[in-house]
Amino acid sequence: MTLTLILIILLITFFLNQVYRFSHFTDKIGNTKKPEDFSILDLLKVFLIGIRIPKPVDQICINNNYTSHFLEFRNIKLNYWLSKNTKSPTIIILFHGYAVSKTQLFDESEFFISNGYSTVLVDFRGSGQSSESYTGMGTYESEEVFQIFNLFKHKYKNKKIILFGHSLGSVAILRAIYKYKIDPAAIILQAPFDSFLNTTRNRFRILKIPYFPFAEFLVLFGSVTLFTNLLAFNPYKYAKELNIPVLYLIGEKDNRVFLEDIQRIVYNTKSYKSLAIISKASHDYLYASNKQDWKKYIMEFLTNLNKLHSI
Repeated sequence: MTLTLILIILLITFFLNQVYRFSHFTDKIGNTKKPEDFSILDLLKVFLIGIRIPKPVDQICINNNYTSHFLEFRNIKLNYWLSKNTKSPTIIILFHGYAVSKTQLFDESEFFISNGYSTVLVDFRGSGQSSESYTGMGTYESEEVFQIFNLFKHKYKNKKIILFGHSLGSVAILRAIYKYKIDPAAIILQAPFDSFLNTTRNRFRILKIPYFPFAEFLVLFGSVTLFTNLLAFNPYKYAKELNIPVLYLIGEKDNRVFLEDIQRIVYNTKSYKSLAIISKASHDYLYASNKQDWKKYIMEFLTNLNKLHSI
């Protein structure tokens, strides 16, 4: 009985440590290896003590196209860069992915600016110049999408607002629309996962090791650590509530969000929608991997959006 209790305590401690490492950043400087690049020694180290992820920092300095600002709510400070061309009738707000900063989408923002759009690059909590050193894996971030959206909706009442998200940023947008009932003119979502449990399973698939019951335990204890039900974090269900135009994008070589994952979301989307598969592109680099195709799909969507709004 005593041995069983000790084993249970050790298992609980193990899983709590793992999810804490994934959701809390360190002050360590440097980059974290991708799971597929792990050696056997790396895997053993991660298994025993958990992965250490440095707090994401901006990889690019602000240029003359932007001004830097902060939005504060409930003692959290979000940094965002607002483009100076605020006379555009449309603002595109960009939300980054997991364990990176707003500069992940800097090139995409520059493309939108070059085509006459105003843009906003946002750091989620724990990233870039924003406060905190942790992530909510897309749950807490949905409130940040809500706060940023409301800020610009009230500041620029006569402008259309399009929300653009990558991976974690995409599902945060879906959850914000579902939970907070925000009403952007349209959304562009890159590589959104269909459910948090499934995306956790995909990480084990990358490592070519069985995911059951480890993925389930990680999600369960992640729910405890983040004080939110990650088992109910299902973006494919949120998609049922959409009544605005949506462009979904996924990389042909994405090994974190599979085509069938995003198709599950697309199937549930009953509003105007389009799915673009970017050839040669991986999960993190849709734009950089194939700029020509990415630009084509984006501009086709924005052109069709203008036509829909003129009807």
